[in-house]
Amino acid sequence: MNDFSSDYLNINETGIDLLRSKFAYKHIAYDQIQRIELTDGYLLKNRLITLLFGVFLLFIAVKFLLTEFPIFGEFGSFQMGKSLAMVIVAPLFFLAFGTYCVLQSFKRSKILVIKTDSDIHHVRIYDIQKQNTLNEMITFLEKRINLEII
Repeated sequence: MNDFSSDYLNINETGIDLLRSKFAYKHIAYDQIQRIELTDGYLLKNRLITLLFGVFLLFIAVKFLLTEFPIFGEFGSFQMGKSLAMVIVAPLFFLAFGTYCVLQSFKRSKILVIKTDSDIHHVRIYDIQKQNTLNEMITFLEKRINLEII
């Protein structure tokens, strides 16, 4: 197999194509590459923002659950006129989406760091890792350029 592709890059005989929406926006030939590093990292680039947003949603969900359900707070605070969405659906949505954001912010992935003369590109290769073709890609790249595994 001489072609390795994911949502963010395509590696073939001519070089490495950086992709956006499955279209190549930049081609890097192997002779332009000074060094490639394969490191461990996180799948999300802005994971701190996602983590804070998830914790915020979990806090809102717990606050809704504690104030809206009479079994968690005072029995006199529950009013029958409140809508079902505010009482049950909204806290469960916030709880589920907040949990999803927190879990996604801790998801780990391999990162391919491509160093050229003028640029440094950090590319997540989670799809290639998931396809179990990571070792084949490493041997493919070692034949062509200086590859450093960190």
